[in-house]
Amino acid sequence: MAEETVWRGTSSQWKNFGVYILCALFCWLIVPIFIALARYLQTKNKVYELTTERLKITEGVFSKVTDTLELYRVKDLETRQPFLYRTFGVENVQLNTSDASSPFIFIDAIPCTIGLGDKFGTRWKRFVPEKACARSTSNNRSHACIVGGANLSIATSIGSRGRVVFPTIP
Repeated sequence: MAEETVWRGTSSQWKNFGVYILCALFCWLIVPIFIALARYLQTKNKVYELTTERLKITEGVFSKVTDTLELYRVKDLETRQPFLYRTFGVENVQLNTSDASSPFIFIDAIPCTIGLGDKFGTRWKRFVPEKACARSTSNNRSHACIVGGANLSIATSIGSRGRVVFPTIP
């Protein structure tokens, strides 16, 4: 299956609203004008691209750097909307990953109408292997798990509160 672009976009300039207000108040100093221009260009030139298999983050004004995250490495997704962001219809998306170089990725000020959290959810959940576990009859403290169609005997333990504790699979 060929890799297709699901969404491509940048953060909203609303994330720089406070900086723009301060720069407007002190514009008579000339330097804040350049600070506001630099923040505008940094936000405009940070491009997020979600494909069917990975998330690509390209940033840089004069020289470009692209960071790539495979979607199967995403462990958890969280969306947040601070009060001002709710007023303007934008949200923050945080991805917790198993990637050593970037354990979490923060995508800020994305328009809510895009539904980026839902798009991520449908994409990365298809990479999560299906787990089916059954309790062994001979020993109540070990379980056999079927992960992604392969039968794996994984020793588990029952925690102090009676919950089954499964080891993480790399």
